[in-house]
Amino acid sequence: MPKFKLSLLLTGLAAITVCLFLRPSTVQAADEVAIPLRDTNLLTTRPDAKHPFAEASAIDSLKVLEPVYGLTTWKISATRKSMPSSIQPEEWTSAREAYEVGNDTWLTTNQVLVIPQDQIVDRPSNFSDDPGSADFVATAVDSNGPVALWSQPNYASQPKRTVDPGTIWKIARYYCAPTGELWFDLGDNNWINAYYVANSLLYDFDAKTNGVAPNYETSFKNPLTITATNNDGPIALWKTPNYKAFNQAVPAGSQWQCYSVTYNYGNNDPIWYNLGNETNWLPAYYSSLANAY
Repeated sequence: MPKFKLSLLLTGLAAITVCLFLRPSTVQAADEVAIPLRDTNLLTTRPDAKHPFAEASAIDSLKVLEPVYGLTTWKISATRKSMPSSIQPEEWTSAREAYEVGNDTWLTTNQVLVIPQDQIVDRPSNFSDDPGSADFVATAVDSNGPVALWSQPNYASQPKRTVDPGTIWKIARYYCAPTGELWFDLGDNNWINAYYVANSLLYDFDAKTNGVAPNYETSFKNPLTITATNNDGPIALWKTPNYKAFNQAVPAGSQWQCYSVTYNYGNNDPIWYNLGNETNWLPAYYSSLANAY
């Protein structure tokens, strides 16, 4: 089942507002689409302002439009080089490329990954051409229970296996169907529909013209129940997702509601689960999701 039912071509701002978020409409095959990495905002300029890509651009004239959901698909009608500026809105800061997804309506390369439609690709086109510069893009399974993986990006075959909610996987390949439905290959042709993952991706990559900060935290639509395990005695929780600030010890086998997860790339224990109060962090190694990645 697709994450959103899309029905009309995206021309201008042909979208409806639901829960204060715009939902984009269907894009056509062979179009290139922009996919927000997380919930974000569209950008626009005032009608009387200079165009943001003009040589003497009035970047300070940019303003934020309505928010949009992460992992939605937006048809790109034009791509322009922008001029980085420290002036708000933040989405424009340091962005050197932007994509028009409606009449004077923009998303920048800082906000999205860009892929062609109806083609399986292993690399978004707004990533650096150097494979070594894209260390990872990962996704967290977000559902009430196990989620089926498929041998191709559709439901035409039998499911191959299941993955548990809260588990984190690097994305090996991407596919956007002609309907706008988005799929991720978690490796070895194990495809998951984007409906079953968190709206925010976890990533550390360099786009063609700018770097994107790593180690974002993402929240779950469906809070998880995690058991503190893999230890014979009390298990430490930490104030931040690292081992630098001890908070408290909890009994082995105790269960906790988990509301968010972070992936700290480069650490020995990269996956951490937040167990509440923003200061109770449990490394995945000591959780019932120890084999999450």
